[in-house]
Amino acid sequence: MWGIFFVWIVAAGVRSALLYLHCPPSESFLKKEVEWLFLIFRLYLVVMLLLCFSTVMTPETRHDPYDYHLTIPALYLAQESIVEIPWHVFTYMPKNGEILYGLALGIDNDSFAKLIHYLFGLFCVFTLYSFGLRIGGKLMGFLMAVLVVTLPLFGFLATSAYVDLIRAFWELLAYYCLWCCWENREQVSETRKWILFSCLFAGMALGTKYVSWFVFYPPYGICLLFTLFLVRLGNRLTLIPFMVLLTSFPVIPWLTLNAVWTGNPIYPLLPSVFGMHIPPAREAYEFFLRHTPSADLSGIRNCLVYLITRCKRLILDGNAVALVGLAGLVALPWFRTTNIGRRFSRPVCIGLAVSISLSLGLFALGTDNDDGRFCFSALCLLVIPTTALLLLLDWRMKDRSPLGPYILPFLITVFFVNGLSYRYAQLDSLRETLVPILSDHQRDDWLRHRFPGYPVIQWANENLPPDAFVLGLGYPLRRNHISGIKFGYIPFLESIDAPLPPEKLAQILLKNGVTHIAKPYLKVSDTVDFSQLEENWLTPVFNYRETTVYILRKAPVKRPS
Repeated sequence: MWGIFFVWIVAAGVRSALLYLHCPPSESFLKKEVEWLFLIFRLYLVVMLLLCFSTVMTPETRHDPYDYHLTIPALYLAQESIVEIPWHVFTYMPKNGEILYGLALGIDNDSFAKLIHYLFGLFCVFTLYSFGLRIGGKLMGFLMAVLVVTLPLFGFLATSAYVDLIRAFWELLAYYCLWCCWENREQVSETRKWILFSCLFAGMALGTKYVSWFVFYPPYGICLLFTLFLVRLGNRLTLIPFMVLLTSFPVIPWLTLNAVWTGNPIYPLLPSVFGMHIPPAREAYEFFLRHTPSADLSGIRNCLVYLITRCKRLILDGNAVALVGLAGLVALPWFRTTNIGRRFSRPVCIGLAVSISLSLGLFALGTDNDDGRFCFSALCLLVIPTTALLLLLDWRMKDRSPLGPYILPFLITVFFVNGLSYRYAQLDSLRETLVPILSDHQRDDWLRHRFPGYPVIQWANENLPPDAFVLGLGYPLRRNHISGIKFGYIPFLESIDAPLPPEKLAQILLKNGVTHIAKPYLKVSDTVDFSQLEENWLTPVFNYRETTVYILRKAPVKRPS
């Protein structure tokens, strides 16, 4: 890393000297310097986006997409309807993003599902670029775009079939429309239009993932109320019903399905009000209760340690924009008198402060994964004060030090190298590759090399019927595997709290649709032992190395002694 910094400084010095010899410090020189910055920003942007794109065109290898995000559209294509998976709690979540993946799985290639998610990452980058153009012109727009793609979290999300970038895009658009309201707050027709668009995009986010209800809507809702009182909207009473309709419209289909399936439109939330449907909801709430800190002094200390650990993890994961952006957010009122600061109106400063502070506060309280995946839109918003702070630093130092003109490109290089190093670490830890795999033969060879048990999955796909339920086969699975072989959350086994005889265990498995069991056996709990079924209930049908697939018989077979 330091070698790259050294080469960068030398190259910057040589470049600056050549420019100075041909053109003394003047407006022309400054123009060339800005063009040079544009060239560097474009280079960094293209490198990071190409690094992500190359991984997009390789097989999916992560758990969550195969466990849920690709299962829903695959089952939809197989059954020609949206079906309930009673043993999987995530089947009851909003599915706007998963429905899009049906377009990709319709051509039997999960790489195209990853490509759809990657495209939404590009939409997020373009939205931030539009923010920059609106605030400070092309230089600020390119700077924001570079900072977004150098976030390690962007590379992690953009190369998978998650739905977090889809959700983040809608959230950013909702804030973008509020921003337009703040800037045009005296024009009634403009503000009414932008606030209705904002509500529609917020509804799309809420219909993409349940987590938006907790990490996005509270800060957005406060900003929305702030906007309603700040801008001129005419008769607000006639506007509010349309706002509610546009916000709820993208969510209503999923709430209706939940009500039909479980009697609870927001299942698995509020189980004490609507009643339990399946054990996962009860287990989730028991988990929260077990991990709630006590109210005594040690509990307070534990809470502080917990908050500090989460915030430190967010920064150490490479998302240093969180730290720089908070500094820029705090500094915004102090440099309002500068050329850059005047571009941030008072409503904009208040709106940014409210949304970012509440989002990061919710992250610190535990409403997100440790990597900050659910608060990605908040990290994107932090790019705005980060960019303002960097440009202010560049403007202040440019004429005060010989190294002044190189401070901004140096800092951007730090972010770039940080993103590059974390991208390499992600590829290594996730066992992914940068070489696109576009044929089935290449894909199978690569998966066989990465996952020794992949031939078992190939055999299952070719020989088992579509309704087979193989207990114990994990990812990676492709669309045709997902539609027939289900795995993951099995609450009907996890709820067993006492050892069962073979007959009772086999009846429970058959009742819940299990047709095959793979050995080595899945470790569910201390009370479930699949090996006791081998004598009378299991018949081996395939063996590869140390993996054996058994068929679960519907009646016991008494083997001769």
